Amino acid sequence: MKNGIRLRRGEPRGPMLKVDGQTLWAYDTNSKELRSTENGKCIDNRGQIGKPCDAFPCDDCDSYTCYGSTGDLTLAKCTGKVRQRWVLQDADDFLYDQGSALVGKPIEDDFYLLVSSKDREFCIAAKDPYARHPDGEILLMRCNPSDPKQIWTIETIEDWERIRLKANLSLCMHVSRLELLQALHLEECSDLQKKQHWKYDKSGTGEISSAKNENLCVEFENGDDCLQEGTPLELLPCSGGKKSEQSFDLVRPGNYWE
Repeated sequence: MKNGIRLRRGEPRGPMLKVDGQTLWAYDTNSKELRSTENGKCIDNRGQIGKPCDAFPCDDCDSYTCYGSTGDLTLAKCTGKVRQRWVLQDADDFLYDQGSALVGKPIEDDFYLLVSSKDREFCIAAKDPYARHPDGEILLMRCNPSDPKQIWTIETIEDWERIRLKANLSLCMHVSRLELLQALHLEECSDLQKKQHWKYDKSGTGEISSAKNENLCVEFENGDDCLQEGTPLELLPCSGGKKSEQSFDLVRPGNYWE
């Protein structure tokens, strides 16, 4: 339990989170509830469950309005329901558990190209940064460090990671099913969506494996040993670093040409 914490907007630094007159909270790391230290009630999002909810301070009110849903934040009896669960990222940022709207954009040092170890001319890219499943393919393209469709931020949350697109921070790397040959695509980011939970071995093999099935890794087919733009990415059995088609390097965009 973390007691006596206050929350502010991450970027730009704004007013403290104030809900029903309360500004001081206790965070339960097990239930992920934010409870008022004064009355013991929990922050509750009355918006539509499963919809993204971006928090913005009102100019003339004491609550944070959830744009994109149908309600405001309020205090309610703690029930453990998903709409009362929150994930603290750091001192100034937090993510909503049901939709994970990012509050406080990542800084430039948080963004990377995911460069193929087999052929460093190719990077993981989104075909259309505004398309979602069944569109929104994720594929290989010739690296362009100035193209935000090829730039990603990897967020570590508990024991798994989420890979979010710079060109559209509301969309994340996703698969429809955790099965062989399932293609990668973009989908609305959600902490509850296990098909967006990944583990990236950045200090070892460079593999991106499913956090819920670590036998499945992101791979591209390279049958004729000649990579082409538009090659899709899909899930295949992990090789433990034996297949370069499964290995990707994190490279800061400004360092790509070095």
